[in-house]
Amino acid sequence: MSVLKSGLIFGFLLMVSSSVMFATTRTSSDTTDHLAACHPDPIVRDLGTIPPDMKVTKAVISWKNTSGQQLKIDKIVPSCKCMAVKPDSKTIPPGELMRIKAEIDVGDSRGRGSVAVGVSFVGDAIPPLMFRLKYFRETGLRAYPARIDFGDVQSLLKTRRHFTLDWTAKAEDKAIEVLSPIKCDASWVSCRMTKSQSRLERAIDEEEAHQVQKFTFEAALNSGLPQGQFESEIAIPVRIDGKTTTVRVPVTGKYRGAIYAHPPRLVALCLPDQANGMEFTTELFSPDYAGQVSAITATCEDKGINVSVSQIAENRDDGLVGKVQIFLSKQGLSEARSVDVIITGNVEDSTMTCRIPLRIIVVGKPRGATFATEE
Repeated sequence: MSVLKSGLIFGFLLMVSSSVMFATTRTSSDTTDHLAACHPDPIVRDLGTIPPDMKVTKAVISWKNTSGQQLKIDKIVPSCKCMAVKPDSKTIPPGELMRIKAEIDVGDSRGRGSVAVGVSFVGDAIPPLMFRLKYFRETGLRAYPARIDFGDVQSLLKTRRHFTLDWTAKAEDKAIEVLSPIKCDASWVSCRMTKSQSRLERAIDEEEAHQVQKFTFEAALNSGLPQGQFESEIAIPVRIDGKTTTVRVPVTGKYRGAIYAHPPRLVALCLPDQANGMEFTTELFSPDYAGQVSAITATCEDKGINVSVSQIAENRDDGLVGKVQIFLSKQGLSEARSVDVIITGNVEDSTMTCRIPLRIIVVGKPRGATFATEE
């Protein structure tokens, strides 16, 4: 093999290898362009349309040996790490087909894309070849994120979450339409569309464009939200190619309640037979109904614990509505146990409740007591 041919193949493979090095940070189209520069006449294969539920697609690259000589494959280099390639045979007799099996991980890509495979041969019979595999990836209609999680909700005043519906299709396909009304299966959750966008996108190495539509929605929590873990669902009707379908988006979270205590749990570390009792305070908040809560009461079934509430009637920015004083008598400190302090309050015609767990731990001999909180 001549020095010139050796240099050509080495340079080709070096450039192909460079494209692999950058495959983790560049798009498939960018990498394909880089690889195409190694060969003036790439052989294009169209893999067609890849459905949205298919993450890995398979292909067979075939090429007929018309050189009149038996060829032996030296190296096969894909343009990115998303590809796995394997030849049926490394030897291709004259007039026979070279067949290379390829698996392509398209991941979450959408629209038109392409990858490439470079093939070099032993000897100087023919220069290296470059095969470009192009495809169109359907994404269907999908919500992002697929689930709306409000997390730990403390106030309904700041409970807005945004999500989108994304749609990718060929340029000649009909655009989709979001219909009304958007339905929620609970009265305490609502949803509205805030923005609609539609545009054509074209990959760098593609002549044909594809259309991308994005619809932005805002989900909100309203009064009547139940305490504790909650679940609901938003149903968005959509017309696609004359047919109506429904995109369902789950809604989850945990509501601390219209009124809650901070710290939410209490722990008393005390000594047996303590001469004096123990007293401490926790605060009550209601950010949604500050200044509207009335008739706040505190009760505890444990006879060794006395509780009382001092209410704050003014509308404070921090939502503070009251303070709870908890007194443990000498009798109340004599035994380790767990109890609940129950808080109730009225807002218009509704009654709100809050539970404050109290854990009493008795340790050592009588030398005093300390108080701790659990966040």
